[in-house]
Amino acid sequence: MIKKKSNSFLSCDRKTSVNVVIWCPDETEYDEPVAVLQICHGMIEYIDRYDGFARYMADQERCSCKYYRNR
Repeated sequence: MIKKKSNSFLSCDRKTSVNVVIWCPDETEYDEPVAVLQICHGMIEYIDRYDGFARYMADQERCSCKYYRNR
């Protein structure tokens, strides 16, 4: 089962919030991820556009991560 988690952190300027979404397999189904895939998209795209692809990659024992900046 693929889990989708959201989180955020402050960038190095300590003012800008960076939101992160992580898709990963259930920890009971694998020992360690084979790879980590970071997805960066353009300004007019949205995070859920990559949901299907990120779930597919996570199902292949890769952990997919997507981040975007709030303005």
